[in-house]
Amino acid sequence: MLEKKIKVLICDDHDIVCQGLVNIVSDEPDMEIVGCATNLDSALTLIKKLNPDVVLADIRLGDESGFDLIKQSCQAGFEIPFIMITGFHNEFYLSKAIENGAAGLLSKESPGRVIVNSIRLTFDGHSV
Repeated sequence: MLEKKIKVLICDDHDIVCQGLVNIVSDEPDMEIVGCATNLDSALTLIKKLNPDVVLADIRLGDESGFDLIKQSCQAGFEIPFIMITGFHNEFYLSKAIENGAAGLLSKESPGRVIVNSIRLTFDGHSV
């Protein structure tokens, strides 16, 4: 019998990044992509509609912030672990991610196996 798949929502304002993450995660038999959002409003709509288990969210969502996404989803009553992803190597973002309640922070340069293992760890209640 198959166990429940980990439902993953991806939020990034760059289509190429979304598609790359979809390709990486979709290959995993214990995960499924439930949606992709390109901005804060669409991400909140999908969170409310799809109730994902883990959200991969870019720190920068155009003129908006992935940190605002965490705050607003918490205010809406959702307790979903967020893994922030970024192309910037800056310790400020790590402390800001922790401060805002993210379960972790990953570089967009992370290998696929690191990304999927981080999703599993976060789903199991760990930080990455």
